[in-house]
Amino acid sequence: DELLECIRSVDAPSVRDNASAWADALLPSVPNWRRLADLSPAEVLSILTGAGAADPPDEGTAARWIDEAQARTLEEVMSEILDGDGPALDRLCGEDVRSGNPRDLARWGACPSLLAGAVNAPVPGGGSGDGDGEEDAPRWTEEDAGRWTSRARTALADLPWLAEFGHG
Repeated sequence: DELLECIRSVDAPSVRDNASAWADALLPSVPNWRRLADLSPAEVLSILTGAGAADPPDEGTAARWIDEAQARTLEEVMSEILDGDGPALDRLCGEDVRSGNPRDLARWGACPSLLAGAVNAPVPGGGSGDGDGEEDAPRWTEEDAGRWTSRARTALADLPWLAEFGHG
């Protein structure tokens, strides 16, 4: 299902006609989008050709599958780094923090207290961003921030392509 989602993200007649067959051909070697995200277009085509897939796509199409897989994996990795804390991710992605990806998040490693301060800062319009307009006690601690930056560094080591995502 994950592979089909990535393949079908490319809207083209050849993809519509061959998506299921291509996903089946990839499946033994590529069980999910995280594995697809690690491959190059040439590797994807080699797997398809080796599996005897009829009418394989061009490299550009395979590259778009990989782009989709990387975007989905990035979301998955950030959720893992933050233990599924959606509000923390929202704050990290905000203009004040701009660290909604492992590369930018890892850069805070030397100063987790500053990161904790940034994610706990009042949002424009007042309060903590929960909609009640009142200032709340800090929600995330320096320990949380340190754990996030450590996990971000680990993710970058495990999935080097994640370093392509970031703010300058």
